Amino acid sequence: MSWATGRPSKSIKLPNGDLHTHITAAYQVFEKWPHNFHLLLDEKSQGDVRFNPRDGKLDTALKEEFGALFKRLYGDLREPKFDFLCEAFAQYVNNRLRVQYEGLDGFSSIPASADDKYISVTEARRVLKISHYALLELVKTGEIGFAIRNENKTIHYLLRLADVETVGIKYEQALGSRELAKQLGVDHTVISRLIREGHLQRKSRRTVDGYHAPKFDVDTVRRLLHAYNMTSRTNQTSNHR
Repeated sequence: MSWATGRPSKSIKLPNGDLHTHITAAYQVFEKWPHNFHLLLDEKSQGDVRFNPRDGKLDTALKEEFGALFKRLYGDLREPKFDFLCEAFAQYVNNRLRVQYEGLDGFSSIPASADDKYISVTEARRVLKISHYALLELVKTGEIGFAIRNENKTIHYLLRLADVETVGIKYEQALGSRELAKQLGVDHTVISRLIREGHLQRKSRRTVDGYHAPKFDVDTVRRLLHAYNMTSRTNQTSNHR
């Protein structure tokens, strides 16, 4: 008790009954592991704060959210025997972020695999050459999977490498609206209408080098045009009958 509070044992003037209550409450946190521990984290949470990892560094957000509890976990309890506490904490943050993102419109993510490799946010930004805000938007839509993991006694916000590489390929293959119309052999007004009606979403890269021209995924447009042509043919057939 003295070590945990940082106070000399003689200064802790509590009756045995109160000490028993506190110790029993602390013990109960470790029952039904990690459920009761996650309930404690809910209790210690400083309100409904939505985590916004700053360049992948969760420390600032988590210190604001959990205060002294976070400091104790990642500052004082550094021996290997306490690793299970940090693992349960990372699991809690993972679950909370996933629920947060899944509640957003348009979220759709590929389930994680044990074989997936992950990289830091800084590395992902270097690969894609985009801003932190644009990268976070890709995570929020599920285009890039994430994971909260403990490494070297520090909690990290990581991104799935395969997703980052897939997004990079899509960016390389994306075309401007006029280039797109030319490649697909359609009038530019067709592409403009798809954009205006909200069927075609711009892939604005928000690049670090200042390039902001909107581009579009060729395969997505090809599927839209195919569906549009099929609908037009069905309507023409119905009208002819």
